[in-house]
Amino acid sequence: MFRASALFRMPVFFFIAGFLASHAQNKKIGWIRRRLTQLCVPFLSTWILLVLPMQYFKVNVFGHGGYNPVHLWFLMDLALFSWVFSRPSVVEIINTLCAVAGAKTVLTSFLMLSGLLSASRYPVAHIDVDVWTSNFLQSPAVAIYYLGGMVVQKHADLLRLIRRKPVAWGGVVLFLIAFLVIESLQGYLLPQQHRLLKLAIAGASGVVAAGMCCSVMASAIAMHWRPRFLSRLSRASYSIYLLHLPVIGIAAPLLISNRLSVAGNFVMLAATSFGVSWLLHELLIRRFAVLHFLFNGVVPHSEPEQAQPAKA
Repeated sequence: MFRASALFRMPVFFFIAGFLASHAQNKKIGWIRRRLTQLCVPFLSTWILLVLPMQYFKVNVFGHGGYNPVHLWFLMDLALFSWVFSRPSVVEIINTLCAVAGAKTVLTSFLMLSGLLSASRYPVAHIDVDVWTSNFLQSPAVAIYYLGGMVVQKHADLLRLIRRKPVAWGGVVLFLIAFLVIESLQGYLLPQQHRLLKLAIAGASGVVAAGMCCSVMASAIAMHWRPRFLSRLSRASYSIYLLHLPVIGIAAPLLISNRLSVAGNFVMLAATSFGVSWLLHELLIRRFAVLHFLFNGVVPHSEPEQAQPAKA
């Protein structure tokens, strides 16, 4: 399941981040300063309060290997993209592109660039460097999805094009089928020596991921169902993202059992990680302003009191 979602989950996250960032830039003055605060403060807080203690205890107390918080690379790339693509000159270029190019031209270019940059990740991913350096070298390949989200938000005709329900739901089905074919070829059917073919499949994976970004966004906009629990979950999503891997690092040695299948251990760890992270947010982070700032980068605002009805 982890491998199956790897093709599109991070591109979709970056695409949504670019879409929302473009929307916020149009309405809020001083957005970039607040944005970098929301990204850098939780990054540093997680390192100091969680990562360093976990590394110490895992090495010196339990005698295990060190703890590597690989999920935090997302914040590093997001901070970089937020700064680069908020520069006035870059925004002007994007606005000019949206004003001149047609919707189908922009969509085709987005799919093609995603494929080319995704293909470029294949040789970079096999360089013998640490995971942080490897992720940094692959940053241009994921930047296209952040940029794609910005362009979709700014290009009115393109947004209308991907909002069409037949395009939305048909696109999801089409790209899921293509994803299953590509994933099976990449993971199971190709021998190691077929590097050129694997490079082509990596490029096709980028096109599939770009299509999934548009389809997921279109489907989300087309849906009118807005359950209340999703709103509450969205407020806890940042905390869950930061805490889920540390929770797995602590829980995995205690919970993994040889009596369960791989799927059983995965479901148990996923449920534990999500549940504990959400509880920590609800019981601690949400209730204390200092913790909320350290792990979300913003001070929570108290809900305004409801106005009392005037007495006759």
